[in-house]
Amino acid sequence: MSSNLSRRRPCDLTGACNEERLHSRYLENKVAALSVGEGVVMIGKFLRLLCAIGVCFIFLTDRGAEGLAGSVRPMENSRAFPEYLIKAAYLYKFALFTDWPESAFADAVAPLRVCVLGKDPFGPTLETIVGRKVGDRQVVTSYYANGEGVELCHVLFISRSKKKRLGEILEHLQNRPVLVIADTPNFVQAGGIINFTIVEKQIRFEINARVAERAGLKLSSKLLRMAEPYTAR
Repeated sequence: MSSNLSRRRPCDLTGACNEERLHSRYLENKVAALSVGEGVVMIGKFLRLLCAIGVCFIFLTDRGAEGLAGSVRPMENSRAFPEYLIKAAYLYKFALFTDWPESAFADAVAPLRVCVLGKDPFGPTLETIVGRKVGDRQVVTSYYANGEGVELCHVLFISRSKKKRLGEILEHLQNRPVLVIADTPNFVQAGGIINFTIVEKQIRFEINARVAERAGLKLSSKLLRMAEPYTAR
């Protein structure tokens, strides 16, 4: 966690700051609520969700968490981390609610590849899902500067830095079993599968179920019910 954040937060009356308490308060203030299931749950439930996938204490303390694959460096921009911390957790949850055809994997023990194309907005947050399980498969992450090889991904987040090439990228991935995700306006209308949106200051998402079906992906009905409606072109 950035030392600048700690300097900005007040100390208690004894003059000794309780770092975990202060960071938790910061997170509560920055991340008010998010949509889960049929309604909106407050930050307490969301923190339990993050803890369930091993995310929360890596960012609430400087110590990290035991048992996660690899190491996690501090966020370079503490102001940016809440939004993409949530989105990283969502990418993992999307994978849990998606079935891929067997042909999407080299063999029964091949990993599930979560990828980022373009400028990485997640920082170390995405690495917290590495080693987690989706069914019997372990999650691994990959990062691509351009579109070459992204068809090998199972979950692909397309950064806003690739907005000008979006049509070309989506055409390349058309009918391939890749769960294509972004946070770019009109993404699902352009042929993407899931797009993050902000509704009343909360992170929500839209789903183009027809594109997912054409790609050979089966999305859980529960996930589809959670999605925001969108206007087709």
